[in-house]
Amino acid sequence: MSVLFTAQQLANVLTVSVMTISRRANNESWPFSKRPGRGGGKLFAAADLPADVRAAITAHEAQNAVATRPSPSAGQAIPARAHEIGLAKLELHGAWRVHRLSAQAKTTADAAFLAAYNSGQSHPAVFKILGRVTKHQLYRWDRALKEAGGDYRALCDHRGWAQAQGAQGRISPEAQEILTKIYLQPQRPSVALAFRAMCAVLAERGLPLPTESTTRRFIQRYSRENHDLVVLMREGEKALADKVGPYITRDAGQLAVGDVLVADGHRLNFDCIHPFTGKPARMCLILWLDWASRMPVGWEIMPEENTTAISAALFMAIKNLGQTPKVVYLDNGRAFRAKFFSSAVDDELPMQTRGLYQRLGIAVQYSRPYQARTKIVERFFGTFDAQCARLLPSYRGANVADKPAYLARNEKFHRARHNDAVPTIAQATEIIQTYFGWYGQQPHEGLDGRTPLEVFAAGRGPGVDMDALAWDFLWRKEVRPSRCRVRLANVEYESDALYGLNEPVLAMYAWADMSQIWLFNRRGQALGQARPVAALHPVARHLGGEIDLEKIQQANKRQAKLKKDTMRLAREAGVSDEALGVFPHVALAREMVPLGDAPPERPAPAPGPVELSAEERRQIEAAQRQFEARRRLAPAYARPEHATPLDRYGYLFDLKVFQHIDLVAEDQEFMAAYEASDEYKITGRRFAQLRRLAQVEAETASLAARRG
Repeated sequence: MSVLFTAQQLANVLTVSVMTISRRANNESWPFSKRPGRGGGKLFAAADLPADVRAAITAHEAQNAVATRPSPSAGQAIPARAHEIGLAKLELHGAWRVHRLSAQAKTTADAAFLAAYNSGQSHPAVFKILGRVTKHQLYRWDRALKEAGGDYRALCDHRGWAQAQGAQGRISPEAQEILTKIYLQPQRPSVALAFRAMCAVLAERGLPLPTESTTRRFIQRYSRENHDLVVLMREGEKALADKVGPYITRDAGQLAVGDVLVADGHRLNFDCIHPFTGKPARMCLILWLDWASRMPVGWEIMPEENTTAISAALFMAIKNLGQTPKVVYLDNGRAFRAKFFSSAVDDELPMQTRGLYQRLGIAVQYSRPYQARTKIVERFFGTFDAQCARLLPSYRGANVADKPAYLARNEKFHRARHNDAVPTIAQATEIIQTYFGWYGQQPHEGLDGRTPLEVFAAGRGPGVDMDALAWDFLWRKEVRPSRCRVRLANVEYESDALYGLNEPVLAMYAWADMSQIWLFNRRGQALGQARPVAALHPVARHLGGEIDLEKIQQANKRQAKLKKDTMRLAREAGVSDEALGVFPHVALAREMVPLGDAPPERPAPAPGPVELSAEERRQIEAAQRQFEARRRLAPAYARPEHATPLDRYGYLFDLKVFQHIDLVAEDQEFMAAYEASDEYKITGRRFAQLRRLAQVEAETASLAARRG
């Protein structure tokens, strides 16, 4: 309320004339003071005026304040909502003051006013903004207005003004510099730690310290405005590319089935039985995915990502695809860049010596290192983990935070209920194959609701020549021959085509069938085939059979033939030592006369027969009988120590199948137990092929014997 009023001002408040105010002031003797300045006049103090006049003044000022509410502007520090609430408080406060002027009992008047307001009957618009109000709130608002000289902004809530003005979290430039240097570290210090370090530095320099809440708001605002810098400094370049940097959206709809195959290796998040150790371990899944259809077309499970697994998975992919892909999009792993796949491209090199992709006519593109988002197969691995791997009993989680409850420490409840079954590689392959079939029948968002199998079937190729494909997938290795033999995979192979060669040759082979290998020279010319060396009976003439003798004779004939060919070539070459006569010492040696034949030495007389007594003959005969008995009981073969069961089985297999040696009971029991093991399910194919090879050789030898 204003302190001094003129007669004109009071006339405006009471809506009467100035003359009426002057007559009443004279009649009631209102105290006044002289108004300074020209014209003079009277000034009436509000405190000295009658009660009805003071009430009218209060009501007039309240109504005038409500009627002339200032609207919030862009330059105001008060948020719009707080401004609206403050004006509503001012309006209610003015109405409360007017209501109290005509009341004798202020407490009763306050209660009546609040009852009418809180019931929603009076000032309903204000009630929608403020809600229920208490007497203590009205007194607090009244006190705030008096302290602020009647300024309604004292009733406004100033919280949030800094955010509205963009001034939230403002700290001094010195504090900003220190805080950012501490916070932007690759060790990722917390805000609390950065705040403490900043305060220590500021205190040492004698500078004012901001509050922790202000510091936190500054960090939040700084991180929003400098998101790229914060991510780079605290998380690195990969996080900058994955979280901040732009990315390219590629239209897979422009690809046809078989145009591009995407490949990568994925460490499975569930355990399988390791084929060598027999213990649970996480295997590696090699996957080839058709980009156009999102369909997995080739896969292999191995303990580690290697060239063999990648090659086997690609062979399956081309077979299922029915055509050779035009492009392969590969991971940057060492195994995917092996020489077997991508040897140096040189058109002058023979086709047999080039990499697999060049032999098949496939273009190669490698993904950018450490850019998982560039490979669509990574997204499929996430889907596979969520829909298949996570549901298996041996699931272990993608990381420590993701591991299932039964693996947590002291988790007795879940551990007691958990199924500890761990699949073998063969079982895991069957599970994954079943999942791939189910996945291919699910609608895919990237295929406009069609299923991957539907798109794949519509674009599948007509098929490939499996014999030609198997030839292209043969493994290549450069070996050096020695005496008609080469060593490959710790096995010696023999071929007459290697006779006379002393330079490296290219051996082509298939791990699934090592019964023969193919040999080429460095110019790509085929030399022939080589087969594993077959050991012959050491004393076939005395202890061997007809087949052993036949093998010995054939080997001797082969050696004699090769030597005869070399002798023939030597005679055809016409090599002589006439050219050496240019050296004087050689010419002098040729003029020397040979000495006569020396007389033959007289042979020494032959020793006479040794006479043995009857006792000595009995001892010798007894020793012979004991030797024969031990020979019949002991195995007719050596029994060395072997590093693995596979090595022992291979050694016994060679004795039994190729050398036709009877095994002792212990070795026969071992072979039967190994053939019933899980490992034999993987290695048995090779031994079955060798057994067929032995049968063919036996039939060939038998036929040759009958013809002879």
